[in-house]
Amino acid sequence: MIMRVALWENGDYDGAANEFMTLDGYMDSEEYIKEYRNWKNENIYNGGLLYMQEGSYELALDAFQQIRDYKDASDKIAGM
Repeated sequence: MIMRVALWENGDYDGAANEFMTLDGYMDSEEYIKEYRNWKNENIYNGGLLYMQEGSYELALDAFQQIRDYKDASDKIAGM
């Protein structure tokens, strides 16, 4: 568990999340996984917004389709 938290605290969220997923609900691993998914979705969402601002609508659409159920991503998809 300590190694997983260290990965997390050092910014290796992908590596830490993969390690936490192997714990199958042990201790607070589910909280870390939930936080990771939220972090990842937020990054994809913000990337989609940037693509929209740049006029790269195809890339924005690809980003929002990955997170269709996050925030207003489905509205953004419908508006393209």
